[in-house]
Amino acid sequence: MSARDILASVPFFREALDDTELTLLADHARTHTLEKGEALITEDRPGHSMFVVVDGDFEVTIKGDADALAKLEKGAVVGEMSLLTGTPRSATVTAVREGEVLEVDKAALANVLWMSPGLVDRFVDMLFRRQGELDRAAGGLAWGTMRPGKAELAEMVRTFYQRTESTRPRASRPSHFKVIFGVLPDRSGAGIGALHHAGAQQARDAVLRVVILSSCNDKVCRS
Repeated sequence: MSARDILASVPFFREALDDTELTLLADHARTHTLEKGEALITEDRPGHSMFVVVDGDFEVTIKGDADALAKLEKGAVVGEMSLLTGTPRSATVTAVREGEVLEVDKAALANVLWMSPGLVDRFVDMLFRRQGELDRAAGGLAWGTMRPGKAELAEMVRTFYQRTESTRPRASRPSHFKVIFGVLPDRSGAGIGALHHAGAQQARDAVLRVVILSSCNDKVCRS
């Protein structure tokens, strides 16, 4: 299966993104192969990505509990809270046998959110639905989970992605585009802040600085 087909098979992405957004995200997704016993993510470690299990079996464990809390198979997703908010990993996920995963990292998702800022609210809705699924599977409150309200969670996502900057040609940006993730210095140099609604005149008077930051997650470091 192609990266796009894999993402389209996952409700977390299929129900939040349209065809164009799925294609853009898939263009920046990466596959990784793990050996038996290799950790995909590690509890309390920082992480800026999520993974879709393409093949293999994985166990979810937390410190202080010798038994696996859950098993992940083909089609399962893990790490969505870290992808959207940058919070540390809440559990360790280890390959039971050789497996393959598709990684979506912060830089990949930033491209999609830059084009469609309204996706933040859709992803927040998906996170709440996902939380309910995890709670039901755990028979109560799922392991290591955060409990912010929707408004607080949406603000966490926006704040996290304000720190992601990417380089984009000025000609490719419509002057009326509503920017919520970039930072814009005014011409006087008086200050830098998040611009939530940029009109045509404001866009002409400001220079958008969007530079994708280097990222390092549990499995892959890149610059």
